[in-house]
Amino acid sequence: IKTGLYDMDHFTGGFGPENLVVLAGPTGMGKTLLAQNMTAWLALVGQKSLWFSFELSLGELLERFQGFTNPPIFYVPKKNLVRNTLWLERKVVEGIAKYGIKFVFIDHTHYLLDMHELGDKNVSLYLGDKMRGLKTMARQYGIVVVLVHHLRKTEALEAPTIADLRDSSFVGQEADYVFIVWRKPVKMKRMERMEQGIQYTNEMIVSVAKNRYNGKVGNFNLLYENG
Repeated sequence: IKTGLYDMDHFTGGFGPENLVVLAGPTGMGKTLLAQNMTAWLALVGQKSLWFSFELSLGELLERFQGFTNPPIFYVPKKNLVRNTLWLERKVVEGIAKYGIKFVFIDHTHYLLDMHELGDKNVSLYLGDKMRGLKTMARQYGIVVVLVHHLRKTEALEAPTIADLRDSSFVGQEADYVFIVWRKPVKMKRMERMEQGIQYTNEMIVSVAKNRYNGKVGNFNLLYENG
């Protein structure tokens, strides 16, 4: 399934049903925005998306989509049930049956983790089990699951890598594709950076860090245009 974004399709050849896609990056670097753009591109080619936005309220999510020239049609539950993967799977099945959805966006991974269920378990293994559950769901229902995931780094002057995925190496291992987004920092003197903090440009680098389909990896650039 082509996304409509030339560079992403160039690397992947388009996504296939049963794919698990991880979209990672430091906080505030544009992960959700890129996922929203993917939703808009997919809508243009007739592919329907289901969103689980745990970090943003429904109103905030809809408001963000209003900034698009042609806001896409997509689907959301009326109310999200956090940390319940069984509920999430039931909503996916409902979305497939009622609306024929092909893409599921989950923003973000750590809202799927139940701290009571986790208890004294190893976090890495626990998260790996959640990832395997998402991969199984993608395969069972023939959908593409796009998972937004955080990195250990929140600020960086150097491009992050797949080794920076937060909490578990299983996130990268279970995924079919890993995209890491990172905004280019503004060139500043050391003293300026210490006083003002790291400043970023509107240019986003998207690193194709893993590609199980054809092995093509590399970077492409996107530019955020306000409005």
